[in-house]
Amino acid sequence: MAKTIQRMSRYERALANVRRELAHIDTVPVYFAQAERTGEVKIGFSTNVSDRLYMLRWQRHTNMTLLGWVPGGPRVEREMHARFDDLSLGGEWFEPDPTLFDYVEKSTRHDEPPQVLSPFGRITDWGYNSLLSSEEHYSGLVLAGETGDD
Repeated sequence: MAKTIQRMSRYERALANVRRELAHIDTVPVYFAQAERTGEVKIGFSTNVSDRLYMLRWQRHTNMTLLGWVPGGPRVEREMHARFDDLSLGGEWFEPDPTLFDYVEKSTRHDEPPQVLSPFGRITDWGYNSLLSSEEHYSGLVLAGETGDD
């Protein structure tokens, strides 16, 4: 009995890669960090929170304290930005406010966040949105039966 080998088109391979990447995006930590000098709180996500806080320390010229974190990646980060929109200072920075601190104290983890390894390198919000667009694009091509093997 002969084995049938099914060859994946380059679009199917690309779609598989995109879906593999999206499968673990919700494990990426969303962190809450406070700038020592100003008290402002940054809500962001990173595959390596300790490295990100180190970079923020140099960018903002102040020590950064990790207040807490939750898993969730870009989707949860956007939810947190919307939740604390009235405290927004612009971008990912928020006023130090008892409401925010209360949420962080009661609803976040306070241990060291995990480093999430990605086969495609550092995940950014732009990259995440690109992955979603890529999934839609490649899904359409695969469903249409295009092989991509010109």
